[in-house]
Amino acid sequence: MKLAFYALFQTYFKVTKIYSKNNKSFLLQKTPQTLLGSEIPANVMDSISNLLNLSNQQSSFFSKLGSFLRLLWYFPGFLFRNPVTKSSERIARVITEYRLSKGIKKVAIQGYCWGGRVAVLLAQQPDIVDVICSAHPGGLSIPNDIDCIQKPSAFILPEKDLEIKEKQIQMIKDSLSKKSFQSEVKYYPNMFHGFAVRGNENDPEVNAQRVDAFQLAVKFFKDVLQF
Repeated sequence: MKLAFYALFQTYFKVTKIYSKNNKSFLLQKTPQTLLGSEIPANVMDSISNLLNLSNQQSSFFSKLGSFLRLLWYFPGFLFRNPVTKSSERIARVITEYRLSKGIKKVAIQGYCWGGRVAVLLAQQPDIVDVICSAHPGGLSIPNDIDCIQKPSAFILPEKDLEIKEKQIQMIKDSLSKKSFQSEVKYYPNMFHGFAVRGNENDPEVNAQRVDAFQLAVKFFKDVLQF
């Protein structure tokens, strides 16, 4: 069972078909609406990138002003309606239900951006998930959130991030190095917040790093879950 969380904009999970060593497989697909229809339009992230000069393109004063006004319009209401703890609680209930009703034994979470923090919060609990991969997570308290992780965890961290800089990356590595379970932290030079899920597939460099991030998560899940 694999769950994937896509940022503030779209949240869903997909249980993928997995072939084990003895050729048995399972397939289950569901879509819980953790944000209950209050997702922010995906292109709002472009406004953030524009405002903080995270892209390689130069923007005018009026372009940045427009980006700021868009953020002011969308973000306060979203954050008020959707504290991240609500999402993690909803997903925890879904996982627990499917463990009981469907006999699901292993659960892996791939979280992006907003969902990256959801994944971390769930990994802090002893019996919800088995392994997580958190790509460019937002809203983490570092190192406190990392110190509380109880499950194998991988982190995909770009250079051009809104919150996690070189200092925070080292703190994540230091915290995970003290754990007894598997962990991995990979830094992606010249990549930006969101690249692993919404990176431009037509840009050779971005797409190569996006594919690498996906493959890292898949390999980490396979290594931990041993399928």
